[in-house]
Amino acid sequence: MKQKNVELLSPFKTIDKDQRYYLRGNAIVVYFSLYEYYPYVEGIPAFAIPLSAFKQ
Repeated sequence: MKQKNVELLSPFKTIDKDQRYYLRGNAIVVYFSLYEYYPYVEGIPAFAIPLSAFKQ
C-alpha cells in the first residue's frame, strides 16, 4: 500500500483503551471514525500492527 502525506483534521493524541479494532491474519487493525483524523475522501483510517509486536 502506498503511503501519502495527508493533513490531519485534529492532532493525534493516543489510542484509547476502548479503541475499535479487529483481527486480520497475524495483525491487529486499529481504526478510527470518519472525520476523527482524516477528511472523508481519505476513507476510514486503519493501521495494522503485527501481533508479534506485543509482548507475550
